[in-house]
Amino acid sequence: MDKFKEFLISFKKIIPDIGLLLVGAFAHLLFILFSPIFHIIGQLKLKQFPEPKTIIITGASSGIGRELALLYAAKGKFLALTGRNQERLNEVAKQCRAKGATVETTTIGVTNRSELEQWIDMIDKKSNVDVVIANAAVSEPSAPNDLSYEEKVRYLTDTNVYGVLNTILPLLQRFRDRHHGQIVVVGSLSTYVTHIFPAYVGSKSWCHGWTNTLRQELAPYGIGVTYIAPGMVDTHMSDVLGDMKKPMMKSPRDSAIIFKDAISENAPWVTDNTPTHYLVYLLNTVPLRLKDGYQVLTNYGYPDGNKMQDPYYFGQSNIQQSIKGLQALHQRWQALLDTNTFKNEEFRWSQNELKRILNDVEADINDLMDSILVVEKFPDRFNIDMMEIEKRKRFIRESRAAVDDVKRDMSSQQVTAKIERDKQNELLNTERRQNMQRESKYSGINRAYEEDTNEFLRENMQIQQEYFNNQDQELEELAQGVAIIGEMGHAMKNEAEIQGNILDRLGDRAAKSQGALGGVMRRLDKLMEATSSKVQWLMIGILAAIFVILVVISLTILKKK
Repeated sequence: MDKFKEFLISFKKIIPDIGLLLVGAFAHLLFILFSPIFHIIGQLKLKQFPEPKTIIITGASSGIGRELALLYAAKGKFLALTGRNQERLNEVAKQCRAKGATVETTTIGVTNRSELEQWIDMIDKKSNVDVVIANAAVSEPSAPNDLSYEEKVRYLTDTNVYGVLNTILPLLQRFRDRHHGQIVVVGSLSTYVTHIFPAYVGSKSWCHGWTNTLRQELAPYGIGVTYIAPGMVDTHMSDVLGDMKKPMMKSPRDSAIIFKDAISENAPWVTDNTPTHYLVYLLNTVPLRLKDGYQVLTNYGYPDGNKMQDPYYFGQSNIQQSIKGLQALHQRWQALLDTNTFKNEEFRWSQNELKRILNDVEADINDLMDSILVVEKFPDRFNIDMMEIEKRKRFIRESRAAVDDVKRDMSSQQVTAKIERDKQNELLNTERRQNMQRESKYSGINRAYEEDTNEFLRENMQIQQEYFNNQDQELEELAQGVAIIGEMGHAMKNEAEIQGNILDRLGDRAAKSQGALGGVMRRLDKLMEATSSKVQWLMIGILAAIFVILVVISLTILKKK
């Protein structure tokens, strides 16, 4: 009885929530009455911007960012695009340039504050930025699978919150100084859905609140701010949801057209899916105190939401998408197998791409199986029964079977023989064509042309023969000259021998003269000892004169020889 009484008393707690709903209903009626006045005032105060020339778009390699870039691309436009996938980003840039736009691209991540700021500064110096669109974002399912829960929360916050700030803040003061510029933040209708993906919803709720407040703050500076709230759009972010329900899905192209029109109108807020907006807005009016009961009923009506919180389903979704793409490419590969596989470039590309996808899918399957084995050891900790574990193992077996079917077909003897046969046939055909070309090289030449050619060859040969004859004559003359030089060398050798003999005889005479001079000097010494000093000096003079005469005579003889 006491418990029943307490239960009845607990209803008092929801009285404020009921009052909140009543106030909300009254406020909505009041705003309906005043909405025409609000609209007129807003239109009178609304600043209209000219067609932008320079636009920065982050996350432009796919999805909404890609389509916005293609819509803005035109002659005279300068697009600055960022994206993580270089190959896809290059393809987008190529298509934009084909429309006449000037394009700058970079793969700098929005979480890299310093490098992104430098790149934005470089773009703004080249051409004043008119519109910056912060589009890059990730969600829990699209985040790397190897991250823990805590790491995913930080990863999403860095990208979806700080990535937006890193994109916009470098331009904020420039826009203020120029009293011109538009800021666009791509958010989500998930702001109103507090059911799944808390990190993603929380980050987009921050973007929603910051953008709407920033619009009021920057309006006096002539700066426009627009918040974009897409519903379900057919992009990679929705692909990873797998089989989860995706109500009222739109194509990126259709959504981008709506968003571009809203940006040109300087709209404060825009969505591409009005019915979904009505639904989530209605559900968001549930007071927080009643949220728990409402959430229980929501889980029954929309169980996919809770299911996607399990990391297993992230991996399952990726594998399902990969196998789907693998099977589609395999069918195309089978059709190309009937062509000449050696010459067909598409076949070779398909073959290599199939091998790459097979390796990636097998790695993903092995990783998912490892996680299942961990859960199987501790089922109570993960609140999963054995029936669910067996169901997951069955998915692994089916996925491996699908992969094995493709591998078996690609490595079958028939396929291997066909590819090798096409290769050999093409090599043989190439050799035949080369032989035929050699055999028929002159078959179509006119006979007169052949005669002219032969005459030309004969004249050429005659000229060459005359040249060779002249060379022979010159060589003979050269040989004669060499012979003459040889004879001269021999004569010079003989002359050198004669001169050597003469020098030898002169040397003998000089030696004899030197001996005679020595005898004279010895006699002079004896004579000097026997005479007085005056006589000695007289004798020295006489002997010196004799010595000079002898030297003169010797030199005279040498000159005559």
